[in-house]
Amino acid sequence: MLIGIDRRIWWANDYILKRYESEGDLIGKDCEVVLKNTEGCERVLESAFKSSEIERIITPWKTKDDRIEYCRSIFIPIREGSEKPEHILLLIINLSKREKLAYEIIEMNKFLSNVVHNSADAIISLDSSGRIKSWNKGAETIFEYKSEEVLGKRLDFLLPKRLIEERELDWIEEVVLENNAIVNHETERITKSGKRIIAEVTRTLLRNKNNDIIGFSEIIKNITDRKKIEEELKNTIEELSKLNEIAEFIHGTHDENEILNLMLTGATAGEGFRFNRAFLFIYNENEMLLEGKNAVGPSNPEEAVRIWSSLGRPRSLKDILNLYKDNVDKTDVAITNIVKNIKIPVSNKSNTLVKSFNTGQHIRVEKEKTSDPETLNLLNEFNTDHFIVIPLIGRERSIGVLVVDNAISGKRILEEEIGLLRLFAHQSSLAIENAKLYTSLEEKLKLLGETYNDLEKSQEKLMQAQRLATVGEVTARIAHEIRNPLVSIGGFARLIKRELESGNINLERLNIIIQEVARLEKILADIVGFTKPIYVSDKKLKNINDTIERVVKIMSEEFNSHKIILEKSLDRNLPELYYDDWEISQVFLNLFRNAVQAMPSSGKLFLRSYLFDDQVRIEIEDTGSGVPEYMVRDIFNPFFTTKSAGMGLGLTICKQILSNHNCDIDIKSELNKGTTFIVSFPITKHSVNNYKMK
Repeated sequence: MLIGIDRRIWWANDYILKRYESEGDLIGKDCEVVLKNTEGCERVLESAFKSSEIERIITPWKTKDDRIEYCRSIFIPIREGSEKPEHILLLIINLSKREKLAYEIIEMNKFLSNVVHNSADAIISLDSSGRIKSWNKGAETIFEYKSEEVLGKRLDFLLPKRLIEERELDWIEEVVLENNAIVNHETERITKSGKRIIAEVTRTLLRNKNNDIIGFSEIIKNITDRKKIEEELKNTIEELSKLNEIAEFIHGTHDENEILNLMLTGATAGEGFRFNRAFLFIYNENEMLLEGKNAVGPSNPEEAVRIWSSLGRPRSLKDILNLYKDNVDKTDVAITNIVKNIKIPVSNKSNTLVKSFNTGQHIRVEKEKTSDPETLNLLNEFNTDHFIVIPLIGRERSIGVLVVDNAISGKRILEEEIGLLRLFAHQSSLAIENAKLYTSLEEKLKLLGETYNDLEKSQEKLMQAQRLATVGEVTARIAHEIRNPLVSIGGFARLIKRELESGNINLERLNIIIQEVARLEKILADIVGFTKPIYVSDKKLKNINDTIERVVKIMSEEFNSHKIILEKSLDRNLPELYYDDWEISQVFLNLFRNAVQAMPSSGKLFLRSYLFDDQVRIEIEDTGSGVPEYMVRDIFNPFFTTKSAGMGLGLTICKQILSNHNCDIDIKSELNKGTTFIVSFPITKHSVNNYKMK
């Protein structure tokens, strides 16, 4: 293919047309329509025009049917009487498979050589005597030596003196000769500038096809940063473990003073956070002050030696917490007294401790950077040239501050230490709040207990008063009910006495005395029925309609004498019920008599029995005077009555009997229209089985 200086195609043979072009004639078109099928040829074409030299390149070409062919492209400049070529003759030669494989090997070698040369790790090749043959960019970067400075040398210049004396290189060579390689050997190396690095060395033995040793390849990784991170991570885990151990101690008590002492212990103990001294200031909400509570730590090096000597050498943080919290009084009394005498109003917002308390931020104070008189005064009082203030933040607010320093050792407090101390302070703050809540709860429980005892005493007195009032009410009611018949009996008895003396006796007066005695007997029966325990001792399966009919017969004379019309609607298919016939008869007698008393001159009485869900219901409805709505709720209470005579115990006795049969009784009443009592009997297992048999 002939290409002009304007990049247009002047001529192309059939080979080009068949493999790389499907759109007809190429003549006059930009050569890009052909060269787009490979890579690098555009660049070589341009180079050939500029250099006027023959250029060659082997590249893969993509045919129009998407096959890949490896070809050698030769660019031949053609001059026509001028210095610069006017045309390029492009020859494209399709390579054989062997040449293709050789090309791929060459390209792979180039690639691997490029990887080795540009690797971030130091990749060094050594001859069989251990002298450097190659030195890549990674080695230049790590060790700061250029390749021309080190080629032909042994690696001794990279070793610290200690490792040279220990003959480390000889040991590495022995291991490699024995095992063919040494992998990830951690050691030290020295850079050109004298900086020590932690290195990871992998050396491999190299042999030719005859198995003769021809040298070694060595890869050296600079793992200094990785080891530093690992060390920091290890230290962080250790610190967090200490924090967790101290937190367990702190959260294991509800005694606020003990928590404060444990905080100071954890902050200063050698197995804890290792600060020389710690001071606690807690917020007094009533007086709105930051108050110095306690301090741990010596005021001078001699005091430090005395304190720690007296505490001995505990083997663990747990030991030291147990021992040190019991020996807080052995710390410097002077510094403790100084702290306890400090009281700072929280309104003093310029104060360093108050600032930390209000903002929730830690503050680093250094004497050489401080000009504030109040802060300088604190530094002087603490006898230090620096301290860190850490806020104690609870669930919703600050509760105080923790101050720490290294006044004895003079060691600077690092930011990482402050971060851990803040975590510790937060955990401690929550424990302090829990202790305060626990104390408050204890006080409230104590007060509640006292109140409960007082209430019990008052309740006993009230119950005693109620019992006396009830006795008084019963006595008054009995006296009232008995007085009238006794007066009648007494009066008529005296008359009969006089008549006996005159011989003219009026029998009517004797009848009145008999009636009044019967009335007294009824009153006594009601009282006995109300006060004696009710024992259900004769329950049997019976037909409730039969009981109702029998009681109706007993009451028939009273119904007739009061002109009461009786209407019955009794379900004859009811199951038998389990009850004491005599006691239930008493209930119906009482209810029927109530109805008669509500209809003294005439009226209607409706009796109904029917099934309702899992109950048998009996309704007794009268057309009498009814009960006012406000009285209905008291109708079953003892001594409550709407009548001028009677004890008011009849309905109470009815309810007692029915309750002992697990029955309910309800009342519906409307003034001047009548009253309905509804008695509900449960259908028991005995009732159901008997009903099914029938």
